[in-house]
Amino acid sequence: MSDLQVIAERLANPPFDIHLSMVDLGQRQGLDMLQLVMDACSRVQPKLTRADVRREGPRVVADRVELFLRMTKYRPPGASMLQPGMLVDALASAQNDTLVPVLRWLVGQGDALTQAAHVGWFLTNPTLPDSIRMDAEAQQLLADIKSHQEDFIALHKSLAEQEAARADESRLQEDMKQLQEDKHRLETRVERLRERVQEIEEGETIAAAAQAVREAREAGQVLRRQIRSQVDAQGAMQRQLEEMQSRTRQLRFVMEGGSAEEILRAQTEVVADLRVLVQETLPKQLEQKEARLLAMRQALAYPAASEEDLGGVTRERDEAARRLAELVAEKQGVQAALTQDRGYLALRQQQQMFAACERKLTDMRAKKDRVEEKRRALLRELEEKTGAPGANGGGVADSPRPGSFGAAGGEVTPEALAAREAALNARLPEYRRAKAELGGVEAESWVLDRTAALLEAQAAAMREQVHEIEAQSGVKGYSEASAQLARVGQGAGGSGGWGGGVGGMTDEAERTAVVGEMGHAVNEVGARIKAREAELVPLIKERRALKEEETRLQSIFDEKSREARRVLAEASSGYRALEDDVGQLRGRIEGAQRQHFLAQSCLAGVVEARVKLANISEENKRMQMRLKRTLSEAEKQAEALRLDERDSAKVATSLAGQNKVLAGLKDLLDAKLRSRGADGTGGFGDQQEFTTAAGNVFVL
Repeated sequence: MSDLQVIAERLANPPFDIHLSMVDLGQRQGLDMLQLVMDACSRVQPKLTRADVRREGPRVVADRVELFLRMTKYRPPGASMLQPGMLVDALASAQNDTLVPVLRWLVGQGDALTQAAHVGWFLTNPTLPDSIRMDAEAQQLLADIKSHQEDFIALHKSLAEQEAARADESRLQEDMKQLQEDKHRLETRVERLRERVQEIEEGETIAAAAQAVREAREAGQVLRRQIRSQVDAQGAMQRQLEEMQSRTRQLRFVMEGGSAEEILRAQTEVVADLRVLVQETLPKQLEQKEARLLAMRQALAYPAASEEDLGGVTRERDEAARRLAELVAEKQGVQAALTQDRGYLALRQQQQMFAACERKLTDMRAKKDRVEEKRRALLRELEEKTGAPGANGGGVADSPRPGSFGAAGGEVTPEALAAREAALNARLPEYRRAKAELGGVEAESWVLDRTAALLEAQAAAMREQVHEIEAQSGVKGYSEASAQLARVGQGAGGSGGWGGGVGGMTDEAERTAVVGEMGHAVNEVGARIKAREAELVPLIKERRALKEEETRLQSIFDEKSREARRVLAEASSGYRALEDDVGQLRGRIEGAQRQHFLAQSCLAGVVEARVKLANISEENKRMQMRLKRTLSEAEKQAEALRLDERDSAKVATSLAGQNKVLAGLKDLLDAKLRSRGADGTGGFGDQQEFTTAAGNVFVL
């Protein structure tokens, strides 16, 4: 089935609902095919504004199609080699080689394309110019959009987790069903074992003894769990005691020093450590554990129930890795070939230059339209001002005011326009400088106001946090007292002692009030410290009582443990003989069963062994005959090889003699040629005999 046939069939289905025949689709070329791609994208995402390629141009349509493809994660062939803007340029060129693969990808995605378009549209940030982006309202709007996007992503993640939980529930139900079947099967086996035990003599006595041993073991496990729980409780109480002692030492140090700065600093460090733990360390650990849990769920969800399934999965993985390596090598080869292809590089440079020139042309046209609109507005303003009566301000003809263009009679002359232009040009730099300074001052003022608001919010949050820490630590009011002492110290350390402070405390009444307030604060802090100590003393006493009770319980537990071990040892020694008898009886039963099975298997094995023995005898005979024939053939081949070897030696000797004869003839001919060449005759002259090493005689 061709691509055009697939596209025509799937375009008729939702969400496209575009009915085209093969003939209509085959006739669409260039801009018509680009318009079809635009219509398909707008059908999938109705919020994407449909553009008409005839009215708005191919560039606008290509931009919107590229936006939709970027939202749906489309990757064109050779995406790693494409520069920014090359896909838009390729779409704007309206070539079927580019548009048909895009359309084939769109119709091949199915329902996933609609979901991807919806999610991508919601998660795509709006494109704003820099002048609007720096506005406060625009920034607030962008921040709101980002927060909504984060909520959207969190909602989708929670939905995926719920679907995974439902899948887990289905697996749990299957596991429960399997466990119920296993339980029923085990109950059946237990009933059969009980029936067999009832047939054994003294079976009830053996069962009672085994039950007693089992109960003793369970009692030992319970005692061990109790010991472990009490040890854990003792460790927790020890940690609480150490924390209380540390806090008591801190409070005593603060009481002796007379300032709450040290404990506040310590509590601040503790809060900072806890904040780091809660905001950074624990979330990272949770993410790692969730990732491991998800990987484990995926591994368990894979339908591999045997070693054969695992082997098949391994083979599939190896095959996929091999194909991936082949694709990577092929891609690298194509990239290397394209890199070395000068025609491709030249075409790519021309395409980039064409795209840049087209963008510049679009910008120049837009700039020209803006300048033309501004010129028309200036002309309208000029006509309004020159054509209205009393343009110089109520008919006063003294002198032209700064907003007028003409002279006293309201006429507009070239000289007046030139003078007005010169005056405006002279004042234009001053206006620009003042405007720039005003903009800088406004921006700086906005930044300072924003910074002050943030600092005030942080200070309020820190004060609330300090109050919470004081309330938790039982030293509420330390920060106010410390701040007041600091203010008093600043007032006393200023120029002129008490009289030169910032607050202007110049009279004795104010100093008395401040000192009284300080004394009241110090008394209040001391009272709180004493109250806290009074609260801690009963806790310490209670802790000591708990420690004594724990020691007493530990001694009782040790005594009970020794008693239980003694009883268990007696029971074990008493039932060991019974267990040995039961073991011997079971051994004899198993031996009898094995002998019975061996006898049954031997009856069938004897006949089978006889048949196998007969077959083996026949097979041995046939094998001996084959070996004899093979041996005779091998001897014949060896004899033939020996004959061939002798013939080869004779041939080699003959060839060596012939080679020597030919070498001697060559030397003789060379000598004759040299001697006759010196005489100038060019002939051999008289006949001569030549005898070779083998005894052959040649006449020359």
